[in-house]
Amino acid sequence: MNPLSVDLPNHRTHRLSGPAHLCVESGLVWITIDGRPEDLLLAAGQGMRFARGEAVVAYALGGAARFQVAPVAAAAARGLPAWAGKAAAWLRGAPLHRRHA
Repeated sequence: MNPLSVDLPNHRTHRLSGPAHLCVESGLVWITIDGRPEDLLLAAGQGMRFARGEAVVAYALGGAARFQVAPVAAAAARGLPAWAGKAAAWLRGAPLHRRHA
């Protein structure tokens, strides 16, 4: 399945559901995920993955925004860079490195 391109006017919302990968192409996008206490701000070039069953609301903040949403299987097939998984883990609050005793 091809990624969905979303043009979001200023102060408008777009609802999404996982599993998927969202990548901001332009603007600033405020992300709220049901069940998570924190919200996220993503700027152009930033992205995140969200899990199956997660309800996501994307909001264009401070101007129009454009982002792409790809199902996780399609995102994996495109060969996301290694840092993308670490960035998603960081956004979820997981440690980036495991320390060995």
